Amino acid sequence: MRFLLLLPLLSTACLEAEESNPFGAGRLQSPPAATALGAPWPPIPADDFVEPEPERIFFVSVNGDDEAFGGSDSPWLNVNASLCRLRPGDRLVLMPGIYSGPFLIADGCPNGDAAKPIELVGQAGAVLASGPTAAEAAGFWNPVLLIQRAHWIVRGLRFEATAHAGVGVELLVGGNSVQLRDLVIEGAHQAGILVGPAVSGLVTQNVVIRDGLGANGTASHGVMILAGTRNLRLQGLFIHHNSGDGIHVFGPHFLPFDLGATGAQAAANAIVIRGCQIHDNRGHGVVIGSSEAVLIEANRIWNGRPSPIGEG
Repeated sequence: MRFLLLLPLLSTACLEAEESNPFGAGRLQSPPAATALGAPWPPIPADDFVEPEPERIFFVSVNGDDEAFGGSDSPWLNVNASLCRLRPGDRLVLMPGIYSGPFLIADGCPNGDAAKPIELVGQAGAVLASGPTAAEAAGFWNPVLLIQRAHWIVRGLRFEATAHAGVGVELLVGGNSVQLRDLVIEGAHQAGILVGPAVSGLVTQNVVIRDGLGANGTASHGVMILAGTRNLRLQGLFIHHNSGDGIHVFGPHFLPFDLGATGAQAAANAIVIRGCQIHDNRGHGVVIGSSEAVLIEANRIWNGRPSPIGEG
């Protein structure tokens, strides 16, 4: 087991008076100021994302029609059917409204490729909500969005997982080289994002995962990473007010049988956790299980809160 762990030194942050501090005397209440040997911590490198130029753009609306052309003035209705109509280089835009899931980028949907990714993009006000129909036959813990296809970009959406779902976004076998950008994931019962097993190439940027309260006594982690995953770049995550850990990397010992992977899985490898803010969760900030080549750099982690569920 090899770890590369780089953490900034934290200077003193503002403290509330003991009588008004619900976490006890001396606990941090505001974000800690990050420094490296007294100097300001270096800024996170600029995101290198370049918005693809789509070959075709289609639209979905809560008032659409699946027999329509799919343009902005004649949008489709069914999100799942629309996802599987796409081809590499396409963009599917969800117009404002609440769409009831689950949603599957899986059987019947195409892979993109590195030069022509497929995009799922939300306009302001587009919400993917958990629905009463379980997706456990294809996924695990009833995700709002399950991704099992490569080279997809999902951005600009809000996920509401409170009603039924255990996971906001789930990447299982086949969901390689996926980008999750500019998302808000709320109320997941098990995890905001679940990755693996045997998934590689995930990139996150500007993703908020909050208010995961768990169900039936379980803890809801911000991000769960299973064995067999490789080359993950977790950056720009804002994980707060969940009942479990901020980020938890599990070893090969934790591999539910119904995740679609066969045989033994190797330890997670080549994981970068950079530029994240993790706070006010009831578990640990970051937990690293059996893994190799993990870099944790320039994050701010504060207000871990002991509770009967999380360990603090």
